[in-house]
Amino acid sequence: FDDCGEMLAYHMDHPEAQVQTWFVHDYNTEEWIRGEQAYFVKSSLPTPMGTGIVAFAKQSDAEQFAVENNGKVYRLDELRVEVHLNVHG
Repeated sequence: FDDCGEMLAYHMDHPEAQVQTWFVHDYNTEEWIRGEQAYFVKSSLPTPMGTGIVAFAKQSDAEQFAVENNGKVYRLDELRVEVHLNVHG
């Protein structure tokens, strides 16, 4: 997937696709991290698919990014609810 939001939206549209483990890139280092351990920020930052969602390994990095980009920090389960509401209204 081109960005985290696209990955989550796809899963919401395809509930039959069972996910064993989520993996995302840390925004700063581009290292792979488990989605369940990541801190996500949703902001107005342009991302490849326009969702504005990026991931961080460290909570402090996510919080700083959120402040700098007028965003909000989420954990994976919280973000899945947010994406579901935005996709399915």
